[in-house]
Amino acid sequence: MWTDNYRKNSYMSVTLHYIDDNWELNCLLLKTGLFPSNEVKTGDNIKRFMLNFFCEISDAADEPTFDLMSNITFVTDQGSNMLTALRNNNRLNCCAHLINTVLRNLFDSKFLNHEEDGNKLLNPVVILLNECKHLVKFMKSSGKNSELSQGLVQEVETRWNTRLLMFQSVKRALPEIIQLYGEHFNRIQNINTELLEKITIFLEPFKKASDELEGDKYPTIQKVVLYQLLLKKHLKTYAELQEDIFDANEELTPNSIMQKLGKRGLEFMESKFKLAEEHEIAIFLSPKFKCLKMFSEPDKSRIFQNIGLKLLEIELKENITPENLHQEHNVTIQKNTSNSSLFSEWEDGENNEDLDNRRKYEKELEAYKKEKFDVIDDNLLDFWKRQNHIFPHLSVLARQILAIPASSASSERSFSVAGRLIEERRSCLSGTSVDSILFLNNHFKNKK
Repeated sequence: MWTDNYRKNSYMSVTLHYIDDNWELNCLLLKTGLFPSNEVKTGDNIKRFMLNFFCEISDAADEPTFDLMSNITFVTDQGSNMLTALRNNNRLNCCAHLINTVLRNLFDSKFLNHEEDGNKLLNPVVILLNECKHLVKFMKSSGKNSELSQGLVQEVETRWNTRLLMFQSVKRALPEIIQLYGEHFNRIQNINTELLEKITIFLEPFKKASDELEGDKYPTIQKVVLYQLLLKKHLKTYAELQEDIFDANEELTPNSIMQKLGKRGLEFMESKFKLAEEHEIAIFLSPKFKCLKMFSEPDKSRIFQNIGLKLLEIELKENITPENLHQEHNVTIQKNTSNSSLFSEWEDGENNEDLDNRRKYEKELEAYKKEKFDVIDDNLLDFWKRQNHIFPHLSVLARQILAIPASSASSERSFSVAGRLIEERRSCLSGTSVDSILFLNNHFKNKK
């Protein structure tokens, strides 16, 4: 949800992601609805708001509302009101929000100001943050920001990755600021450049992960497992540095500070960034990673079992009945028994009745797991378009799973457009007008 800066109206955005018959991923803004100003944003009120919207769609599609909503996977932030509103529906956490949650907790003032034996060991991080913010504020208010080749960026709590952007901009601009004001300029004296460099490098992989997972022109859900692993590996590298090494001023060295941030960040990744079943299935649908090497054997078995259940569902919906399969198997069995011995049921090999009697989806699943694909690029949609007739059940599953976005960034982008649209002179726009303008903006962007 988003609230405008002028009349404090709240809006909710619904964006549809789907893969069409040509195996192209589409992202359509369906609605930006004005939330009733007289209602509190509770889970039940949000649910009622969404039901009203889906009732409109259901009437147009001549399909019951609850049937329509049961076939949708919602991707939202993990706010308690959203969790309550969609508790009876299939819902995934926005992974960009999860990354932001990890970083927000990591740089939380309570953690950074925590005392150990009377010392605030992470106080240098607090000082660095404050000094960078004050520098940016000064440069902007004094008009000197425009004299820099690239302006400084201020951190904004509600915007993802702006802390990194601020650090990067300060690091980049410091030589020019020294040229303008000299080395003894009081506003840069307390900026620890070594710590600034290390924290900037520390944060960069988080931004790269966010940027990749926020895409809506290509599948992103299969990247969630990979980026979770990559970020954990990144944090573990820092967590394994030497801890509690102090300098001559009895302050933690930058490396020891980074060790504490890495260790704490790893704890938050474990507790906050949880994978869903869809994320695990998605990585299996990426042919380069179908062996699931990143998972333990029990987890692999569980994931394959979940995939099997999904494929069975698809097979039953496609009207592939056991009777049809049995006829096909009988032909195979009769052909094999002519050359069999009295002891054939105990022979090695795959010419046994148990394997022949497997359902089609089971054979397809095993064939896909064993197949060696020569995959040149990461265009998953093109890959599954080519496999459509070879692995029909898996292709249906791929169309369902790969359409799910890893994040709710598409809706967040519509709010960004809304923020530029609803200015002081246009603050009286009705909710219907805002919805229509944003819908048309999205429509014509997709036409390009």
